[in-house]
Amino acid sequence: MGSTMISNVSQIEWSDLTSFEGRIAIYLEGMRVFRVRIVEINVNHTQLFAKCKTVETHGLDSADKSWDISAHAIVLTATSTYWSARYVGWNIFFNPTVIQRVLEIVSVLPPGKSYLDDYSTSRPVPSNSEPLSICTPGTCAIELFTLLRAQQIAEL
Repeated sequence: MGSTMISNVSQIEWSDLTSFEGRIAIYLEGMRVFRVRIVEINVNHTQLFAKCKTVETHGLDSADKSWDISAHAIVLTATSTYWSARYVGWNIFFNPTVIQRVLEIVSVLPPGKSYLDDYSTSRPVPSNSEPLSICTPGTCAIELFTLLRAQQIAEL
């Protein structure tokens, strides 16, 4: 522990990960996007352990209330604005600008709806014969995932 730098941890020391205790972030894993508070952070010589607690937010996922995360130092990427564990695919964005932009994107959704509803909405398709509709991502879902994927790339 101490002040040992881990090769995958960029610009912050392993022991500094505990300084994120209580911070609000955007959590992305697969198609799930939550606003969370990171708590109960614990690090040992090789692993990070923490708990994510959902901060209920209009337009974002809120199905799970809390869950544990962990990552071995070998697969953890951590900067002052981003954590990622490559083997499980979770990504945590601490950058206040990213968090604010996510909130702006989902703010256009009707009450009680989330980006998931926008992602799988059936939309009419112009046709010369019978009316057709297909499930395609809506503007909100496209904008949300484009932002988060671009941020992932920028952080690597």
